[in-house]
Amino acid sequence: MAAAAASAMALVAMPAAAQGWYAEANLGPNLDAKVKLSGTVDDGSGPESGSADLKLKKGWLLSGLVGRNLGSGVSIEGEGLVSRNKVRAVDLGDGTSAFGGYRVTTAGVLANVVYTVPTGMGVAPYIGAGIGWGDSSLDKDAQYDDVTGTIWQVKAGAKVALSPKASVNVGVRYVEGVKFKIQGEQDGVSVNLKAKPQQTAVTVGIHYDF
Repeated sequence: MAAAAASAMALVAMPAAAQGWYAEANLGPNLDAKVKLSGTVDDGSGPESGSADLKLKKGWLLSGLVGRNLGSGVSIEGEGLVSRNKVRAVDLGDGTSAFGGYRVTTAGVLANVVYTVPTGMGVAPYIGAGIGWGDSSLDKDAQYDDVTGTIWQVKAGAKVALSPKASVNVGVRYVEGVKFKIQGEQDGVSVNLKAKPQQTAVTVGIHYDF
């Protein structure tokens, strides 16, 4: 039985780390998403300074990329991604709330460097990091306030071979979006805040080597 399993694994083993192009598409939920806030809030009783996490409901992350294997397990990628989450309304404790109905959207294009362990087996773990340019927004009723700037990520996972060219990619990534400001009046509350969107997403995708 063990010999049969080994033979089956060999049939779909990952090819040796050779130079070549590949493409990949990934989709999955972001299970831990928030916006870190710092600044002042005034609900009419006077401004208060501090920091807090604006909790987000579970959302999704979609990405697509094209990469080039440079050999020895090292590859470079150009990746585009987008994610969206609804905001959990903040209870102000006096029968009112803030940020109800709002959404946080992060989108960007990143350059990644990835190292894949050349196991020669049907499962190949990898780790990578990327930095790029994107935008983040806090919006309600399709009224967008986009801010552009630096976006970055770290990711890790494993590719499970389906054939010599195709594999399933199961991964986890941490993405930090563009920092932006929330100023003015939000649901009757005067705010002057710095915001930093963060998320951890688990994705499943298809990887294809050309």
